[in-house]
Amino acid sequence: MKIIITEDQYNDLKFRRRGIDLQKIRDMIEDQVEIQDPRNFEDAEEYAYFCVNQAICHYFKDCDDYDYDDDDDWDDEEENDNTHPELSFQMRIELENLMDDEFDEYLKSLWEEYHQNYSEETGIIEENDFVDSSVDAFKKLLSMLDGAFKEKETDKEKSTSSTSSKKDTYVGPKGVLGSEWKSCKAWRSKGGLAGWDENVDVDKSSSQFKITYKGPSSGLSIAHASNGKDTIHQLFNILICEINPFLYEGNLKPNINNIKTEGGKSGKNSTLTITVPLEHSEDTYQLDRRGGWGHDPGGSKMASKCAEIKSKGGECFGPVKNVTQARFGKITEYFITYTI
Repeated sequence: MKIIITEDQYNDLKFRRRGIDLQKIRDMIEDQVEIQDPRNFEDAEEYAYFCVNQAICHYFKDCDDYDYDDDDDWDDEEENDNTHPELSFQMRIELENLMDDEFDEYLKSLWEEYHQNYSEETGIIEENDFVDSSVDAFKKLLSMLDGAFKEKETDKEKSTSSTSSKKDTYVGPKGVLGSEWKSCKAWRSKGGLAGWDENVDVDKSSSQFKITYKGPSSGLSIAHASNGKDTIHQLFNILICEINPFLYEGNLKPNINNIKTEGGKSGKNSTLTITVPLEHSEDTYQLDRRGGWGHDPGGSKMASKCAEIKSKGGECFGPVKNVTQARFGKITEYFITYTI
C-alpha cells in the first residue's frame, strides 16, 4: 500500500529527523507578532523578515544582540536538554526560506493593515477599520489604542512647551532626498532642530556633518513616519532630513566609507553621535540609508537603488554597512551616496 504525505508533512519529518521542531518555531514567530510593534519597521518586508528570523535565531540561541541564560523563557520548562543540533548552512537557509514562504504574506498583511488604518495626524486607529474575529487581533488592537493615546498625551505636553512656537517648515527645493519623507515631515512638524535643541545638536562645515542626540533611548516619537518610539534610532532619519539640504547646495560629497557612529549610556541618558566626513566635489550628492535597531535589514534595497541610479547614468557609491554597538543595543545601517 502506497502512503502519500503532503509537502508540509514531508518538511516536518525532514527537520524532525534533525531534531528541529517546526511547530515550536511557528509558535515563536507568532510570539514575535505579539511583541513587535509594526510602527518600528520601515516597510512590510522588513517587518516580515525580522519576525521570522528573530524567532529562528532565538530557537537556535544564536541572536547577535541577545544574552541567553540557562533558564531562558524560550525553552519549555519540562525540557532538560535546551540545546539544538547544528544545521548545515544549506539546511539553515532552507529552514529560513520555508518559514519565509509560510509566513510572508500573513506578516506583510499585518504591517500593511496596521499602517493603512493608522492616522498620522491623531495617532488613533480609526473606528471599524480592523475587521478580525480572532481574540489575538482584538488584544493587539487594544494595545495599539493604548499606545496611541499615550503618544497623543506625550506630544501634547511637548507641543505646549516648545513646538507650537518653534515649528520648523521646510522651504527648500523638492529635489532634496527626505524632503517628502513622512519621517522628515514629522520631524519638522514637531519643531525640528529649534523644537528639540535640548536633545539634538548639529555641527556642520565643509569637512564634516556631525549630529548628536542626548535623551531617552525610546519612548518619544521625534522623526518617524508612523509615530514609532524607537527614539534613538530616529536620529538616522534626522540625519537625512538635515544633511541633504546642506549637500544640495553643492560641491560636497559624503565619505560613506568613514562614517563614524558612537553611542553611550542607556535609558533616559542615552547618547548617539553620527559623524559624516565630507569631501569637495564638482557634483551634487545626496545621502540615503536603511537600517534597524536590534535587527539587520540587509543592504539589498540600497544596492538596488544604486544599480538603478547607475543604469540611468548617475554616480552611486555603496552600500556601506555601519554598526553601532552601545548599552542601548545594536543599530545596523547601510549608507549610499549618489549624484542628482
